[in-house]
Formats: sequence, C-alpha cells, structure tokens
Amino acid sequence: MENKFVVISTVYNKEKWVAFNVNSIKQQSYKNFIAAYAYDLSEDKSIWELYRSIGEDERFHIIPNEDKGSQISNFIHCYKKLKELNLIDPEDIIVEVDADDWLLHPFVFDYLNKVL
Repeated sequence: MENKFVVISTVYNKEKWVAFNVNSIKQQSYKNFIAAYAYDLSEDKSIWELYRSIGEDERFHIIPNEDKGSQISNFIHCYKKLKELNLIDPEDIIVEVDADDWLLHPFVFDYLNKVL
C-alpha cells in the first residue's frame, strides 16, 4: 500500500536553515506527499527563503499564522488549516520536521512507507 505523507514544519526565524529543509523533502524519491510550512511571523527573512526554495512546486504550502505562539500552537493551527482546505485525510501519515531540520537522505519516505 502506498501511504500519503503530510509533512508539517513550523517556521519561526529559520532563515538560515529552511532551504535545507525544503530541498531535503523535494529530493525524496517517494512522491506521495505534501508539505506545509506553518509560518509564525518570523522576524528574519524566513518567508522569502521559503518562497525561493519552494518555487512552483504545488505539493508545498505556506500556512500563515497571525497569532504568535508556541511551536505546538503553530503546528495545530497548520493542521486545522490543512483540514479546512481538504489537503489532509484521516488516513494520511503526519511527519513533523521542524524548519531547522532536514531529512537525512532521499529514501526516508520510502523507508517509512515500508515499515508503516
């Protein structure tokens, strides 16, 4: 069975790292995924790095959050928005990768799909 992964990354002042995050997800050999970036009013240029890194890839979504809060509140806000937009289904598998982290190699989703 081919699972669909939903990657949620919270973004607050991650300008230096967010491109690594986006690129590590784009490079996955397993293509059945979407990625959402919960953007929490950063004080740096994180948003511009996100737009630059994502480009025209329609699997990637930026979910703005006008209420500054904790990482978990930003994550929950993003999840609720994905549900409102019908971008997530109950059987999808959520993978949290913070915006200053990235996937080790291009076969992470392949591996997860095999073991889940």
